[in-house]
Amino acid sequence: TRLSFKDNLRSIAQLLNRQEVAEKVIVQYESKISAVRTLLGDRLAGKEVSILIYNGGRFWTSAKDAIYFQFLQDIGVKIKPIFLTEE
Repeated sequence: TRLSFKDNLRSIAQLLNRQEVAEKVIVQYESKISAVRTLLGDRLAGKEVSILIYNGGRFWTSAKDAIYFQFLQDIGVKIKPIFLTEE
């Protein structure tokens, strides 16, 4: 099961007894996500994206739980399903 970075942050905050701080960070994040979604409007409607990384002369894809996939989905970007499979 894939945990969001928010779930991970909450778990770490609980261990450190800093739940209040974690929730403030999450509220700030969600506020910024909302602002980005507003700026984008419907420009991304019906579009899917793929992310390839080029490094050292080679192309590769990231792990399905890479943080930027979570960010992109939060702002409303659809990721090609092949990049989000368990395989």
